[in-house]
Amino acid sequence: FRKDLKVGPARRLGGNFLIDSSNKLFTVSEDGVLANPVMPVNLNLNNISKIGSNYMLDNDGKLFVVDKNGNVFERSVNSHDLRN
Repeated sequence: FRKDLKVGPARRLGGNFLIDSSNKLFTVSEDGVLANPVMPVNLNLNNISKIGSNYMLDNDGKLFVVDKNGNVFERSVNSHDLRN
């Protein structure tokens, strides 16, 4: 448990991450470690349209995944249009 992380009330929840009321992203690793990870440059939390257990989709169809260590990555999906 990290006392230096100040998490506000959850605004949006995924399986291993949350976005709090201050629009900060927090992830939880498979070991239960809470982190405020480095986010990909293209990730704008205000632009998130859909959330799954370990992924987020934005309005532009960009896919962001949270791995088992709590790291966030953008993944390319060229075979499908994820905007709908």
